[in-house]
Formats: sequence, C-alpha cells, structure tokens
Amino acid sequence: MRRAIATLLCGCAVVGLLTAETAWAQDGHGSIVGWGDQIVGGDLSSGFVAVAAGDHHSLGLKDDGSIVAWGDNLAGQCDVPEPNTDFVAIAGGGTHTLGLKADGTIVAWGANSYGQCDAPAPNTGFVAIAAGDSHNLGLKGYPRGDLNCDGLINGFDIDGFVLALQGPDYYDPVYPDCERMNADINADGVVNGFDIDAFVELIIED
Repeated sequence: MRRAIATLLCGCAVVGLLTAETAWAQDGHGSIVGWGDQIVGGDLSSGFVAVAAGDHHSLGLKDDGSIVAWGDNLAGQCDVPEPNTDFVAIAGGGTHTLGLKADGTIVAWGANSYGQCDAPAPNTGFVAIAAGDSHNLGLKGYPRGDLNCDGLINGFDIDGFVLALQGPDYYDPVYPDCERMNADINADGVVNGFDIDAFVELIIED
C-alpha cells in the first residue's frame, strides 16, 4: 500500500547557497533579536512565531498570519503583497521572498530573473517552503481534511471522511494513495467521532 503523501518540487534555474550577512533569532517572548550588518525595521518586540533571512533582507512571521520584512528592498523583496494575512511559513531568497498561505498556496515576490517568483502550477497543496539564492523548494502534501488527495478541502472530501471514520479497511481500498490520518482533524492522533465537528468547520470555511 503506497503512502505517497509528499512531493518535493524545485524551480532550480540556478542552485546556490543562501548566505545571509545578518542573523536573526526569535526569543522566548515572540520578539526578534538581530545581529550583524543590517538596519532593524519596525517593531520587533512581540508577536512573532518564525523568522527567515535572505541575502540582505529579513523576515518575521507574526502570530496573526502577517509578515514583517525589512532590509534591502532593491528588488521589492520587502514589499509583502496584499492581503498580508493567513501566512503560515516564510523563506528568504537572495533578493526574493516566499510566503506559504494557510490554504497551501505559495506567494512569491521580489527578483524574478530565474523564475523564482513563478510558483509552479497547480499552486496548491504545499506544506513547507525553502528558498535559495535564485531558486526555491516546495514540499507538497495532503493537508488535514483532504481525504481524496486533490490538494483541496471541500465537499468532495465528505465520502472519504466517512470511510476514514469507519477504519482503514474501508478507507484504504478506495483511496490507496491517500492518508487516512488526514481525517484526524483535531490532531489528537486518533480518527474518531471527535473529529467530526472540526471537519465540518473546514468544509464550511471552504
């Protein structure tokens, strides 16, 4: 039985090592501490959950899903596109920036000389991102609630969810390439009736 739930994509026009001249770290209070050759921009004192650094720019992901960017902006790598909401991960390239949205799509901005800001189609189902100097990586997977492995969470997942509740003997033969544990919507390690309300909320949000 195959459990192929992740695919790695690379837009490898040019492969290089990301060398950030400034290092940034998140402290235990959600504030960002920086050192090295870069000017700090904005209020970095609280509310951050992740950090990333490009060659000459830095990024902070806030707990409200917004991105704060500062540093060199010659290629627009610090101009976060609107709406600046619903981001769950960030990555800094040489002179470009990546943001991963909660819906599994990638937003890219900044320099695009090698197509590093052209997210590959279909731009959906991503669960992790990374950026090099002029290339990117995206990890594709099936998010919780996607029971038919189409990269989306919608009404077409209801049948799969019902089968997942009944057990692997019911779900796996119908969806051999999918992951039954994606029905564990409340992330308690078990697929059962306690996941129903959370699954319904996902469908309604869609």
